[in-house]
Amino acid sequence: TELTNNTVIVGFVVQRIVPAIKFRKPEKVVEELTALAAQKGDSLRFAAVFDAQAAVFAQFGPDEDAATPLKILLQARQKTLSQGENVIETGADAIRMLVPIRNDKDNALLATLAVEWSMAAMQEQIHSLVLNMIAVAVPMVALIIASLMLCMRFLVVKPINRISALAHELAAGEGDLRRRIVHHGHRPRG
Repeated sequence: TELTNNTVIVGFVVQRIVPAIKFRKPEKVVEELTALAAQKGDSLRFAAVFDAQAAVFAQFGPDEDAATPLKILLQARQKTLSQGENVIETGADAIRMLVPIRNDKDNALLATLAVEWSMAAMQEQIHSLVLNMIAVAVPMVALIIASLMLCMRFLVVKPINRISALAHELAAGEGDLRRRIVHHGHRPRG
């Protein structure tokens, strides 16, 4: 689900950076990549836009060495990208995503958005979400169980205790057989 979420977000980023690429404004692309990083937190390890010749047009990330695996993937999957298809590579430490950016008029490849997501950071986010869900679910389950126990006490246990007490009185010879058992609940039809 996190991969799907990231794919959708990257699709929105692509739409926002197309004008900046067309008008050769790398600073606008960097702004969008910085906003993406702010939204995704530590899970975004590196992002870059490569032009049609595979040169870095704009980038966001701590060091330029992070671009190397993305450049290698870009060169290896150039044919897939030229056909307009996204490339997603999942490794043990990262998910790398390449998204072709195409010109609307002639469908030519303008650039490629390359993003590297940290698996460790995504797993940490998922772990945090699971802990938060457990923190909410456990008290809710406890509240539901307590409510059911309270309902059972008033709807089942108390009437059974009254009938049991009357039966003990009758067994001891002290009961009044003319007395009726009062029942305040729903009467079954039939």
